[in-house]
Amino acid sequence: MFDDGRLTDGKGRVVDFTNTILIATSNLGSDIIQRHLNVRGTAEDDQAKLKRELMEVLRGHFRPEFINRIDEIIVFHALSRNEIRSIVELQLERVKRTAHAHGVELVIDGSVVDHLAAAGFRPEFGARELRRLIRSELETQLARAMLANEVHEGDRVTARWDSTQQKVVLEPQSRARGAEQDSDEATGEHRNAVEVKRDAQRESSDEGRTAAE
Repeated sequence: MFDDGRLTDGKGRVVDFTNTILIATSNLGSDIIQRHLNVRGTAEDDQAKLKRELMEVLRGHFRPEFINRIDEIIVFHALSRNEIRSIVELQLERVKRTAHAHGVELVIDGSVVDHLAAAGFRPEFGARELRRLIRSELETQLARAMLANEVHEGDRVTARWDSTQQKVVLEPQSRARGAEQDSDEATGEHRNAVEVKRDAQRESSDEGRTAAE
C-alpha cells in the first residue's frame, strides 16, 4: 500500500489508495499520558517532554522503515472541563431532536448540563462515557415516561437535575394546558385594559360636568 498505492484484500480484489489519507490511532504510551495528566509543568515544556517520551515508545515498538513513512505523528491531549461541557451540550441537542421527532418538546435545564459535565469528566477516558451517561440518566427516563403515558405527544417536558433525589426529573406540561393559561392571561390583561379605559372615560366625563357647572 505504501509503495504502489494499492491494497489487495483476501479475495484478490485491488483497491486504489493513490489519493487516500490514512489515519491510524494507537494506545501505545497511554500510561505515560495518564501520568502527565496528574503531574503538569508549563504547557510547552510538558507537551514537548510528553512527545519525546511517546516517540521513544513508538521507536521501540515499530520498525524505523514504518515510522519514516508516516508524515505526521500527533499526540492527543486530554479534554478540559469546558470542552466536556460543550460536548454535553452537543449531545443534548441530539436528544432534543430525537424527542422532537416523537412530538415532544424537550427543554433541558442548566442544572442537567452542569451535572452531566461534572459526572462525565474523566480525563483518562475523554468523552467516551458521556453518551452512556446521557442515555442512562436522561434518554431512558424519557422513554419510560412515554411508555407509561406520563408524557404524551404534543407535551412540553422540562428536564432538571434534582440534587435531593440525585436524578434527572422530568416535568411534563401539556401544550393545551399551556395554551389555556396563555389565553387566560391574555383575557385578564384585556379586561384590565377595558377597566382602565372606562375609568379614564368616567374621569373625563366628571371633569366635563365640573367645567360646565
